[in-house]
Amino acid sequence: MTEYRALARRTWHQLEPIHASLYFAPQAFEGAGALGYDVASRRPSYFAWRNGWRS
Repeated sequence: MTEYRALARRTWHQLEPIHASLYFAPQAFEGAGALGYDVASRRPSYFAWRNGWRS
């Protein structure tokens, strides 16, 4: 089982920068603002994106 955990951790380390850029890129905040989400801080728009962009 430890080999799978190591593989999962290596995969996460490789993919996390791409994942984070989708949520924290300036264009993501512009899009969230255009959809009516609060973009004054990062958390409200972050959770809106995680929820599937539903309002």
